[in-house]
Amino acid sequence: MSRRLAILSLILPVFVMYIPQIIISLLLIEITHSFDIEVGVAGQLSTVASIVSAIMALVMGAVSVRYRHKSLLLAGLVTLGVSSLGCYVTPTFTLLLVVFSFMGISIAMIQPMSTALIGHLFSVKERPKVVSYLIAGMASSYVIGPPLINIINDWRLVFILLLIPLTLFSLFLVFIGVPSTSSSNHSGQRYLQGFKAVLQNKSAIACVVANVLFIMAWRVSEFYSIPFYRQQFFVDKAFTSLIVPGGALVFIVGSVIGGRLVSRFGRKRLTVMGAFLSGVLVLAFINVPSLWLSLVLWFTSGITGSMRNTAYNSLALEQVPGYGGTMMSLSQLSTNVGQTLGSGLGGLLLLAFDYGHRGFLGVAAIIAAFIFHFFTIDPTQQPKR
Repeated sequence: MSRRLAILSLILPVFVMYIPQIIISLLLIEITHSFDIEVGVAGQLSTVASIVSAIMALVMGAVSVRYRHKSLLLAGLVTLGVSSLGCYVTPTFTLLLVVFSFMGISIAMIQPMSTALIGHLFSVKERPKVVSYLIAGMASSYVIGPPLINIINDWRLVFILLLIPLTLFSLFLVFIGVPSTSSSNHSGQRYLQGFKAVLQNKSAIACVVANVLFIMAWRVSEFYSIPFYRQQFFVDKAFTSLIVPGGALVFIVGSVIGGRLVSRFGRKRLTVMGAFLSGVLVLAFINVPSLWLSLVLWFTSGITGSMRNTAYNSLALEQVPGYGGTMMSLSQLSTNVGQTLGSGLGGLLLLAFDYGHRGFLGVAAIIAAFIFHFFTIDPTQQPKR
């Protein structure tokens, strides 16, 4: 196996799977014009895809026990390609809503299976570094994707000229670059065997619960930061168009650094440190009166958050040996739940109070840090309880 080719073959699918969300974000107005609908209606594309992704994550937790992770990754890419073609040809918004929802299926298949394959293909020592590359690949889509989308500047053409070719190339790379591995267990075992293994592991459950809390808090930095800067400090679109890729670049740097710090601090300790610092920084950046100080704190939260993501995914991957696919699928589910709760609670806090009160969701990340510290273990460093 060529390790470099295998790593690239796992990175490109997660890079590609985030492009549809960027298309919707950047060209939402153009979509409303195509179908003569309101922005709020078009915005439900992302909501429906998230719901479908959460449901599919549960399904993947079961089927990953019985089927090869490479096959499931390939199936996720095929789903992404079919959905992209459907988005290009769909004549009505209702059909667009249906075919775009399949993007949620592809996310629930691609991301957990890519991470689970790292557990199969690389040694315990190598895994954190490879996980960091995977997370950097996800963030890279927010650096490379927007300029390419803006050049094409037609939401239908972006699907057919950008997303489908990238998906086909990803399929080719995975097919030739990722070695076939056996499924987690023999075919005679039950689909729910993986769920049983995870639910009987207190540390694994703590990881999932704490991740929900962290993602709730992180949603403030990830989703609400740009509206915050535009409304609180009255910056224009040109300014925010610069800080978004800047934030993505910082996130990439943080994830790569995190992959190297895991060997020094350990998966659990770095997860705790990253979650705690991110919670404090979320509280801070949205409550300070200075734009530039707020930006410094926001960029710093990008570093600590990406380091936490690298360390957490490395920690979660090791929780239930033999059932990495199930564990990472449930981790994906916890991310979906955290994003939904973070968006919903953040919106309610903004309606009732102001942006400053929304920052108090950062407390959820601090609570997550304590849960990681007291209720999780790193199986690579200590025996199971």
